[in-house]
Amino acid sequence: VSTYSGGMKRKLSLAISLLGDPDYILLDEPSAGMDPYSRRSMWDVILKLAHNDGKTIIMTTHFMDEADMLSDRIAIMRHGQLIAYGSSLFLKYNINHLTSEGSSTTTGGYTITATCSSSEDRSKVLKQLRAIIPNVTDTSAGDKDLSVQLPLGAEKLYADALSIVNATGAPDVTIGLTSLEDVFLATVQDDELHGAVDSVTESPTTESSLDTQNRIWQKVDNKKPSRFRSVVQLAKFTFLTEFRTRSVFLFNCVLPIIFILVGFILSYVISPKGSVETPPSLDLLPSAITLGSTDPFYVQGDAFSPSALGAPLRWTSSLPSGGHLLANYESNGTLQYDPNIVSSLPLSLSAMTNSTLSNFSVSVSNSPLPYVKSVLVDITQLLVPMFTMMGFIPYAYVVIRIARWKDDHIITQLKLMGMPVRLQYLALFVQRLLFGFLPAFAVILIAAGGFGSELLGDGGRWFAYIMLVITTFFALIPFAMMLAPLFKTGRQASDSFPLMWNCLSIIPYIIIWILSTNSAESTRNIGEILGNIMTIIPTLAYQRGSQEILSLQFVVDRASGMEGSPVEWSDTFDPNNGVLTPILVNVGMFIASTCVVWYQTRDVISKQMKNRKRQDTLGGIPESKDLLEEIIRADETKEGIAVRNLTKRYPNQKKAAVKDLNMGVSPSEALVLLGPNGAGKTTTMKMLTGEEVPTAGTMKLGSREDFHAAEQKNLDINDLYRRQVCGYCPQFDALFPELTVKEHLRLGCTLKGLSTRSAVSSHKAHVDAIVTALNLGPYLNTLSEKLSGGNRRKLSLALAMLGNPCVLFLDEPSTGMDPSAKRSVWKALGGGSARPAMLISTHYMDEATALSTRIGIMINGQLRVVGAVSELATRFSRDVSIEASLSPGRSASDLASALSTALDGANVVVIEDFNHTATVQVPISDGLTPTEEIAELFRIMEGSLKEQCGVVYYNLKLMSLEQIFINLVREQRQ
Repeated sequence: VSTYSGGMKRKLSLAISLLGDPDYILLDEPSAGMDPYSRRSMWDVILKLAHNDGKTIIMTTHFMDEADMLSDRIAIMRHGQLIAYGSSLFLKYNINHLTSEGSSTTTGGYTITATCSSSEDRSKVLKQLRAIIPNVTDTSAGDKDLSVQLPLGAEKLYADALSIVNATGAPDVTIGLTSLEDVFLATVQDDELHGAVDSVTESPTTESSLDTQNRIWQKVDNKKPSRFRSVVQLAKFTFLTEFRTRSVFLFNCVLPIIFILVGFILSYVISPKGSVETPPSLDLLPSAITLGSTDPFYVQGDAFSPSALGAPLRWTSSLPSGGHLLANYESNGTLQYDPNIVSSLPLSLSAMTNSTLSNFSVSVSNSPLPYVKSVLVDITQLLVPMFTMMGFIPYAYVVIRIARWKDDHIITQLKLMGMPVRLQYLALFVQRLLFGFLPAFAVILIAAGGFGSELLGDGGRWFAYIMLVITTFFALIPFAMMLAPLFKTGRQASDSFPLMWNCLSIIPYIIIWILSTNSAESTRNIGEILGNIMTIIPTLAYQRGSQEILSLQFVVDRASGMEGSPVEWSDTFDPNNGVLTPILVNVGMFIASTCVVWYQTRDVISKQMKNRKRQDTLGGIPESKDLLEEIIRADETKEGIAVRNLTKRYPNQKKAAVKDLNMGVSPSEALVLLGPNGAGKTTTMKMLTGEEVPTAGTMKLGSREDFHAAEQKNLDINDLYRRQVCGYCPQFDALFPELTVKEHLRLGCTLKGLSTRSAVSSHKAHVDAIVTALNLGPYLNTLSEKLSGGNRRKLSLALAMLGNPCVLFLDEPSTGMDPSAKRSVWKALGGGSARPAMLISTHYMDEATALSTRIGIMINGQLRVVGAVSELATRFSRDVSIEASLSPGRSASDLASALSTALDGANVVVIEDFNHTATVQVPISDGLTPTEEIAELFRIMEGSLKEQCGVVYYNLKLMSLEQIFINLVREQRQ
């Protein structure tokens, strides 16, 4: 599933929601990210569920055509309130009642647009139109641009109106019915009128829309990116993300300190056992046994009861004696004692011997000599290292953050904002150092000193322990980073790594400790060997080193044979005592793992591009003229984007994800890629942004100097990214959920070397223009996880636009936005005179029309068609499309048959027919212009055909880009 495109994931989510045949279905933007062809397939499924299977469906969407096609009733909400409700036709007819009086400039009906040769012609046409339709509304924006709204109810006069406009000779006459999108836009006009009041930045300014666009794309000079500031800023914001997630902060910052304190408290509470022991002496006086008598007695009574074991010293001087004389027994009499009482035998023997020896004034005293054990068994040397080591475990969880950043494309986003991957890793290291290790290290020193731990003992033990702690931290972070490539997704890392790392850090040490304290020398040797091997893991090296420091006093005492022998510096750092080994291993692991991480983050793409042979970049010659022209354009492009025969094949895949892709995009141009889900659009973006390594082909990005370096095979792709040549808005938002919009922008400004402190700074004006154009002002202090999907896309787009990069990659930038928000984005991207070279992928045909210089349609990983919108329309659109709402019992075939008869047998084709909605395609007659054909069709429809075929309302237009796209995809799949 992780390899699926966004549209494929939406299809899977929809399929899961239908499992179990539910009666009520809730669909939240089910077609977001789907291409038009897939959306229509999904519509068929939803209509079948609603009308054939009787399901109740509540759905949200930002596609107005989807709402128009699928819904029985439409509800429009604003600021949490329902402001409009009804059928699509009802809303279109009552569009002028949807806003406050005087704020709406839209009325129901058709809109005719054209470009006249002069302002006088425009005024003349407008006068003629008002002569036949008095209540025509003029919505023209320019002196020569004509835009008039024809009211509903005057359809019979539309043909005459078209004839008047067509008589001017305008080359681009269009007509379209009031759409549901117009209805939606009318409901948000009040917000747009007051948007400037809500869009508050730190220093609000009032400027025109054109000034805002120019400030966005003006050349940004004096950028001073600082690696030091970038690392510190990213470390700071990374800590903020942890602090604002309470569970993460508790686990990563608070629990380590608690474990450290528990470890040292245990070392204080549990006294060491077994280093040097001196058992208490027992004074066995004759008077205590025989009360001064020299005659032997049979001793009995409390002296041999179990209670004597509890207080042996109390009975040594006042033992009671028995009353039976033993004089009649032989001198080699038998001693009887209770074997269940441990002290009965030695006490009885002492009584007999003292009784015998008392005649010679000899007394016996049991006073064993001190002894030193050959093997140290001390539970504190298991618990103290293990608990204090647990304070280091969360530092290794940097693996999870790296995996999540990769999964969320944050690493790629930061890289394209000028921060190489190695600096990102350094920032994570600094964050763990400043906000994790230093506080914990202070607690370690305070707790160890306060509880009198031998870890800070004399003879250099304190210095060895400090070095052990520091080297463990420095070795642990790169060691963990080295493991990051083992995890493909953030979910996989968060699910498996904590358990794996905890087991790897704790269980081996317990096993090694048990083996090392065994009485058998061979077993102890095995434990020593395993312990030395496992010190390559920094957490085990720490435990091993701590154990050796704690046992150093025992080692010195055993060597000297005296209790409390002083520990010297030479003893601490004697290689045979094992204290120095973990420290040196940590240093070695720090160097080795850092080298591995350095290798893992190398620039693979640049090396492959430099070593790629010429024949690897040569593809076949296309038959299509437009594709051949695109190859020539790619070769002739000197700055911007130039791609030649770019190919990507994944292992174990029969088909190439992208095959022989050629394109050239110069500054101020925008190439829009269209294609069904899985066509290769996102894969192309990933190759150009360095997330994927191309299998074959070459690419050149940036300025003329960068292109020259690429031709000389001296281009370093990572250097391009470091200089912020490229901006990237990924398909899925690469944002920090716990940071606000303002904090995201501050981070982006720091990485790109923009200063926003001065109120008159050109940098600040540039940033404010982006915020204003995208209407992010009201959300500056909102966490990104609290933003709507559309506003998150705006924030991702704003980060890509910061600094006015030379090249801009936008992967479905307006997905999840409402029509009003999309238009604000289009205005921001389409304005200005110094726009960058833009490569855009989208599923919105109106977005492609609004932003593109050229449109490329990708199918099955290959570019099939490329050209401007007008070129595609001329090439593929020689038909007029009629969309009609039919009364029950009527079909699209009836409408097509009637039109064919009225047009003298013209080949009228049914395109769509469902939910009482028909779309038919009528060819343009020879000798007629598209506008004249539409005028003729109006006359036919307003004659008898409208009533004859049960047409409720209809819309005439030339074949749209969406229909061209659907037809091409259908042909390829057939």
